[in-house]
Amino acid sequence: MPNTEVAGENYLRFGIAPVLQGCGVAEGGVKVCRAVLQPERASTFGPTVVKVLVDNNHCGYVPDENVASFAVAFKKLKRGQCAYCDARSWGSNEGGTWRVSLTLIFDGATEPEQNHAAIEAEKQRARAERADR
Repeated sequence: MPNTEVAGENYLRFGIAPVLQGCGVAEGGVKVCRAVLQPERASTFGPTVVKVLVDNNHCGYVPDENVASFAVAFKKLKRGQCAYCDARSWGSNEGGTWRVSLTLIFDGATEPEQNHAAIEAEKQRARAERADR
């Protein structure tokens, strides 16, 4: 199954923001986390949707075009059970407005985690060091 970009996360960005803040990246960054994939039947969005949660925060949905590929796995679950996978959460807090993205990871590949505040502090330190020369 290919990595899947979660849909609707910008409408639910306040679900991802606490995940990043809880990991110590209040200004934003990249974190790998564990996502819960929860099938919902009889939703207003369609006959079957897959809700994505991280740390019990609703962060979005598996896009409609990918839901069918999850169906076989979900048929093996007992009522009330959920599936899990790794997810890459990205967020940027710009003046209190979060811009976010969440990607479900199935290929095992991840990128390094980042802390945007630490990166910006390092850039400012380097600029100051160059200015002192």
